[in-house]
Parts: sequence; C-alpha cells; structure tokens
Amino acid sequence: MAATPQSAVHAPGAISLAGVRNSAVIDCRLEHIGFWGINLADGVQNVTIEGNTITDIGGGGVKVDGADYPSPPSRFSANNRIT
Repeated sequence: MAATPQSAVHAPGAISLAGVRNSAVIDCRLEHIGFWGINLADGVQNVTIEGNTITDIGGGGVKVDGADYPSPPSRFSANNRIT
C-alpha cells in the first residue's frame, strides 16, 4: 500500500507549466475542473502561485512535480512559492 500513488497523480493541470522560470500565476479562479488546478512540472523554478481560488476540482489544487536525480538540474523544480 505504501507504494500506491494518489489516485490523481497522473492527471494534468488546467494550468500546466514545464520549464517555466521567473513567472507567476496570481489571483486566478479555477473551478469545476476534472483534474488538478495548477501543475508545476519538470524544470519549473522561481515561480509564484499566489492568491488563487481553486474549488470544485477532481485532482487537487497545486501539484509540484519535477525530474528525479540523476536528471540534469535544469529539470528539477525549485524555489517556487505557493501561498
């Protein structure tokens, strides 16, 4: 059971970011979605997710993903701020 992933772990996000740097998603409204609200995928660094309303969704609010070691550091997700 410990190795069983969350049921929505492979679902996409209504907003999906990959390789994005130094950006922000601020004060958005995401609702009535059948998957994640926001997905930060491989290589997302220095991104701010702030003040968003995320309701009535099928997956979760914000999913932070990224490459595993020993991938190149450019594929790691890091220094992101979610409030």
